[in-house]
Amino acid sequence: MRDLEDIHTCLPNFKSLESDGFVLVKSVFSGDELLNLRQIFEQASPTHTNNNYPFVRKLPAGSAVPLKSRIKEIMWAIGEQTNICCDTIFEGFFWPTEMNNGVKFNWHQDHETYFLSESHYNYLNFYIVVDKEVDQHSNLSLIPFTKLKENDPRLFEQVEGKGACIFWKPENMKSRLKAVGDFSFDLTLLHDNEVAYVRRDDMHGTVLPISVDLEELAVTPHLSAGDLLVMRGDVIHKTQDSRCRRLALSIRCVNHSESLLTWKALLNMTRQKAKMMRNNPQWAMVFGIMAARCITKFNFAAESHVWEKPDMSKLSIFEKMVACLSTRLIQQYFNFQARFGKRYQFLKSNSI
Repeated sequence: MRDLEDIHTCLPNFKSLESDGFVLVKSVFSGDELLNLRQIFEQASPTHTNNNYPFVRKLPAGSAVPLKSRIKEIMWAIGEQTNICCDTIFEGFFWPTEMNNGVKFNWHQDHETYFLSESHYNYLNFYIVVDKEVDQHSNLSLIPFTKLKENDPRLFEQVEGKGACIFWKPENMKSRLKAVGDFSFDLTLLHDNEVAYVRRDDMHGTVLPISVDLEELAVTPHLSAGDLLVMRGDVIHKTQDSRCRRLALSIRCVNHSESLLTWKALLNMTRQKAKMMRNNPQWAMVFGIMAARCITKFNFAAESHVWEKPDMSKLSIFEKMVACLSTRLIQQYFNFQARFGKRYQFLKSNSI
């Protein structure tokens, strides 16, 4: 096991989290620690309740205490060395990838975590490789913010600190756009030679052509079992491939004071946002509990146990009635918005 001083010797500081958005620390976790995580994964249940990610398994709240202590130490060091302020472990998920049949995401910024607080700068993903067969495959590809800012300053300004975006090649967009509703623009615009990618913003409901080729900017660190990749929530990333078996644990850390879910999250509801909230019953249940409590803000970091497993047993009989009714109404609201919600607006230039 390596202590924090050893990590600093290998990596003098975490300043590149500010500039590039991520840091790789090699061989942080020992074989015994990885074996313990593997056992926790095998005993954990798949998160069938969230149909957005039915293949992942949630890290049980009371498990991996020594590992979480290590994460808190590193999180403290990051706070000392950078302007990134994360102070609370929010949740953890195991992400399994089987050879040619597992997790495979294209270029994107994370969605549901951005829907929670609409802020991804003071939000860190501690990505721990638990088990992996081949270093060169089944990695994460990342877009360094330094390269993005140099090649497309406007896009950099639009994505820094943000989330809930997907990036596709123009030739893949016609079928992709149909998934979120009709558009009133000429698809031939996407065949312009200057259009390398198209960005779909599922938070604001816009579709935007961009000229920068993400593949040319990408870096793909070769990860081994025991490595730790720390990245901000706003980093554009994708699955490299699924050519070998891999098991990773993603521990998400947030800023306690910024971790506020408000009723505003139900506004500006794009169709994709509504679909994702509908597919995860936690959203409607937590809003139902907020209605029963008559509160306008819910701190999901302070009450992560409520977010992970909404429990109405401690509510009074009247509050339970309000919570159940509100949950049903909000779920119906998600269903309606997923079908008839805000249409996406196509922007011809790189501006919002």
